Amino acid sequence: MGHVNFILIAGIVFLLSADTVPKSLDLNPGLTIVGTVTVALIPALLAYIYCRWVARDLPAAHQDRVRRSFLIKKSMIAFEILMLVGYVCDIYFLYYPYWISKWMGRIYFFTLHMLISILPLVIGTILIRLVSFEFDRYSETTTMVLEGTNSGATRGKVFKFQTKLLLLPLLPMFIYYLLFDVIELMPTVVHQVLNRHLWIGFGLMGMIILAAFIYAPFLLNFLWPTRPLSDSELGKRLRQLAEQDGIKYRDIVVWQTRPFNIANAAVAGLAPWSRRIFLTDILLDNFSSDEIETIVAHEFGHIRYKHILTYFVFSLTYFFSYALLYATVGHPILVAWDKSPIVSALYTIVFLLFYFVFIFRFLSRRFEYQADLYAVSVTRRPVSFKQALYRLANMNFIPRSLRWFLEIFSTHPSIERRFKFIDLACFDDPTTHRYRTYLLEAKILVILLPVLVYLTRLIDLSRIN
Repeated sequence: MGHVNFILIAGIVFLLSADTVPKSLDLNPGLTIVGTVTVALIPALLAYIYCRWVARDLPAAHQDRVRRSFLIKKSMIAFEILMLVGYVCDIYFLYYPYWISKWMGRIYFFTLHMLISILPLVIGTILIRLVSFEFDRYSETTTMVLEGTNSGATRGKVFKFQTKLLLLPLLPMFIYYLLFDVIELMPTVVHQVLNRHLWIGFGLMGMIILAAFIYAPFLLNFLWPTRPLSDSELGKRLRQLAEQDGIKYRDIVVWQTRPFNIANAAVAGLAPWSRRIFLTDILLDNFSSDEIETIVAHEFGHIRYKHILTYFVFSLTYFFSYALLYATVGHPILVAWDKSPIVSALYTIVFLLFYFVFIFRFLSRRFEYQADLYAVSVTRRPVSFKQALYRLANMNFIPRSLRWFLEIFSTHPSIERRFKFIDLACFDDPTTHRYRTYLLEAKILVILLPVLVYLTRLIDLSRIN
């Protein structure tokens, strides 16, 4: 969820809310084509001009340069928002979805229509990220390429990687709509059953999300190829670390990220038989065994405290909380605005942002502290872990400190805050004790889900159609 592009999600929400049948027959397909091309190209062009302009005044000192470059890359969201505004105008005023439907003719599948319709946003977003990549190369703060790599080939790899990064998180949603495309071809009696029992839709989405969490490691293999961890001594050491606290997982694999210069680790997989620990090859080549052990122990902390399960519950809770809030608050607002499709989309987007940006990332930062505490406790190597975090920040060109208003949009606390937390934990500060067991926030989520399911059953779900 941390890697989902919310501009693309917002574009899909606006697309789903729009009328495919225009109110006026006085339409100009040429104007729609020009508008669509403008959406895909102009924001990226403006981003390129902006980056060329700000790159002239980058500081010479490394840390200052990293901090300034980081802030400049964060500001690229302004061009993605500009692209989204243009896309909304393309949908509502130039009737872009209508022309896609007309072009498809009788061969109409909603999922295919949606995929084609979001292409301008996908292309525009990738172009803006390519601009960001070129800025990284110029400012010498990129993790995306090793020195001496062919520039042309690398741009192609960046394009391919960013496309995967954009579309893979959306795969569950595409599968969901693909199922309904299949249902659309079924007899009328099937449609009648679904209309009478709207909970079937919730059940289908729940099963798809469950499958996504279970099989996430296999999806992550599409980002980069993997190989088994070949270092037998390190592997034995990590297995012993897992066994001492009953940590269960399928295996530890190495992400082959070259020519990208990325040092990172991750854990994915809800079920023990599918769960994998991922280590990048750059991490293995540049970090000591002690440092790698503490990094993997951090990932074990996510398993120990069932963070993946909590994220799954969090995802399910969204659908029921949205349905409940829509029926009690959103529906009256839309009635007051004459059920405007733009207001409907804005309501959905505001709730999405609040839920998956502010609440989710707040929860994620708490989980990172908890995994840090676990890593330090089981390895008894706080110095090695702090050194590993410091080196990860340097290699990935992440500033060691962030202002609070930037940190609330991040899934991880700043390195500076994590250092302070580790120091407090080493001195057994009472403020760290709550992180030694399941967090209150996680317990509330587990209790909240069945409550929301029950409350949602009391409302008329047909009102949210």
